[in-house]
Amino acid sequence: MSQEKNLAPQYEESLVAFIDILGFSSRVKQSLENPDSFAKIDYALEVFNKLRLKQTWKENNILIEVEEDAQRRTINDYYIDNMARCFCFSDSIIITVKADEHTEERCSALIAMLSKFGANLLAKGILIRGALSIGKMYIDKNPQSMKAFGPAVIDAYKIEEEQANYPRMILSQHLIDKLAYPINSKKQRQPYHQYIERFEDGLVGFSQLTFFQVMQNAEQVLPKKKFIEMYDQVKKVIIDGLDESMCNVRVFEKYRWLKNEFNNLAIIDDEVGGQINLNISDVGLADSRHNIHYSYINDLYDNSQRNNQKYAKTEEKQNG
Repeated sequence: MSQEKNLAPQYEESLVAFIDILGFSSRVKQSLENPDSFAKIDYALEVFNKLRLKQTWKENNILIEVEEDAQRRTINDYYIDNMARCFCFSDSIIITVKADEHTEERCSALIAMLSKFGANLLAKGILIRGALSIGKMYIDKNPQSMKAFGPAVIDAYKIEEEQANYPRMILSQHLIDKLAYPINSKKQRQPYHQYIERFEDGLVGFSQLTFFQVMQNAEQVLPKKKFIEMYDQVKKVIIDGLDESMCNVRVFEKYRWLKNEFNNLAIIDDEVGGQINLNISDVGLADSRHNIHYSYINDLYDNSQRNNQKYAKTEEKQNG
């Protein structure tokens, strides 16, 4: 009898991410007549479907390998390609990573991956939100199986459902308690410390924009040309979202939150020797000419800024 008990399936300590694609049901309805909505649904599900492949995680080890805080430690402790599992159910995604040891390292790798995929989805106009937790999970050892359950995923689901609200990933108190806070010295830093922030509503986590902040100078991960291209795409997605949700308060609040997060990014350009000012302008500006569309006022300001830059370069050449 005791041998049978030992052979029975057991819960394991695991990191768990529960992710929800925002506006999924609306897009499905729109997709009947709108090819763009259909394409976005297909793209989002394909992105997460790739997380079921071991190769996807292996290819993205670079996200950790470029981190100075990881380089000072045993880099192999950050590789989770052999222990990450992904389960997709319509618009809900569950990702699990075994966390019986090296919890901080594995958490760093998971957060870096979620941050990258979140940024890629946002650049395509797809918003997600979710939560990360840690606790007991049962995951079938068969890689083809979809069996996964436990208290940790319930915890992550409840936080996503009740608290995440905006396009961001929130950390549970259980997970925060396992991480190294407060940080008293540089030696204590882990890669995840660069991603995690305390939001104005008191919650802790990272947004779909955080990847740009962390990886802005990592050419191996995101070459400068690609970085600028994605950054511009994200700005357009947010502005379009603000205008398209003009009569939908719940959706508008999510895009307004993203606008504020976008404007809080500190993106440094070494060529100009300072911060890039690509803020999204508000329709409430004094010289917005009483327009109600964000796209109009931002086109106005962006064109003005580009003209000023051209003028400054022309003057520099003439004086140089």
